[in-house]
Amino acid sequence: VALLGRPNVGKSSLMNRFLGPGEQRSIVSDVAGTTRDAVDAELDVDGAIFRFVDTAGVRRKARVKDGTETQMVGRALKAAKLADVVLLVVDATAEITDQDAMLAQRIADDGRACVVLANKWDIYEDKNEGSTREVLKVLRETLTAVSWAEVVFCSAETGQR
Repeated sequence: VALLGRPNVGKSSLMNRFLGPGEQRSIVSDVAGTTRDAVDAELDVDGAIFRFVDTAGVRRKARVKDGTETQMVGRALKAAKLADVVLLVVDATAEITDQDAMLAQRIADDGRACVVLANKWDIYEDKNEGSTREVLKVLRETLTAVSWAEVVFCSAETGQR
């Protein structure tokens, strides 16, 4: 299961949350680019073993400036391509971008199963049924390549959902 998304959407925080208390496998920071290489960990759920892979944030090609970041992005995309399932993590409090749509297209092109995680839902302002439907509509309209994917509104910080 690969966690894929732009920088600072909460991939590392979600990975740590999935693994449970005391299992801080991924370093979490507000500084973009903290996760430089894919970090993986196994999770045993009732005897079924799941391997989660936390990947580096993927920025637009035009914004990738050096060879190190090019390699980071390449490894993130490779991890997603090799995964059985990709968790496409987006920041529910920020605008859904063309980069999010590009990542969704890559997931679909690679034939991967996908779940869209709208993270940071705990700090989304003015939450109600109408705003939830509106965010879901924007996600479906922007991430057309994976419009079939389940969308889960969650919070890595609080563990909501």
